[in-house]
Amino acid sequence: MAKVDCLTTGGPVAVVTGVVTETDVDGFRNRRVGVSVRDDGRRDRLGYSWITKGDHQELPPCMSAAPFEKVKAGTGDFRVLPWKLEYPTE
Repeated sequence: MAKVDCLTTGGPVAVVTGVVTETDVDGFRNRRVGVSVRDDGRRDRLGYSWITKGDHQELPPCMSAAPFEKVKAGTGDFRVLPWKLEYPTE
């Protein structure tokens, strides 16, 4: 579980960042992480920030690695919904 501070989408890709609050991996507790998802309708992909070196506490909101890893067949099935910003007409 994480305290999310950003969730954004663009086309079939979503990025979420936050601080991990509950986990069974002690090394991630209270760390800032980012996860990306690509919903291709067949076999989704994931990306995550902790593959890079450095201080994860410095990861800015809304940042993660590009979705590079395929999920196991029959799992994942993420659904990215578009986020549309309403622009002023005047």
